[in-house]
Amino acid sequence: MLENDFQVLNRETLAKAQPDECFYGIGDARNQFNPNGIDCSACEASGGQGKVNQAYVWGMAKGADHLWWGTGPNVHCLVIGGFLGSTGPVQTNSYVCEFGDSKISPPLPAALGDFRTPRMY
Repeated sequence: MLENDFQVLNRETLAKAQPDECFYGIGDARNQFNPNGIDCSACEASGGQGKVNQAYVWGMAKGADHLWWGTGPNVHCLVIGGFLGSTGPVQTNSYVCEFGDSKISPPLPAALGDFRTPRMY
């Protein structure tokens, strides 16, 4: 038995999702999503906070010396709304789900209000 030997768990961060939305609050008309990313300094200077929507790696492929992956944005919100049927907005230190208060909903139903464009890297 290996006691306190976690060397096999060494890891290196190769990529990290960057903020792609300037968020001011649940249902705020100033919330701005940009799938190509945002200027965090400008967002914060205007009273907003950078928000990361690209939550999960949702597929990966290798071609030659390149690694490609796609994202599933706000999957946790889509599960809470779509599968669990809870659409009351929630904001924590870790995430926010706007549901029907999102600028995107309507025309989408409240359960899909946190849908954002997926990305490919």
